[in-house]
Amino acid sequence: MPTSDNLQVGAAARRRPERRVPVSAASPGVISLFFRNDHYPSHEAYLFAIADAMRHEYEAVARAGFVLQVDCPDLGDGAAHPVRRR
Repeated sequence: MPTSDNLQVGAAARRRPERRVPVSAASPGVISLFFRNDHYPSHEAYLFAIADAMRHEYEAVARAGFVLQVDCPDLGDGAAHPVRRR
């Protein structure tokens, strides 16, 4: 459910379509760093499940007329953080 702030920002963005309003969302990889996998059989399966769940948020941001910015600060230092195996 959109919050009041989101609705207000969305309405303001629609009044000025020449100005693109970015909204940030965490990448599946970032989310997996902060939430331990206690359910899925592999890290890959876990990432795909996160991506599937986040897809709804990503699509809602785009439908609302915002520019989706997927934040992935872990991308540049992936070698420094080896994947934790179950």
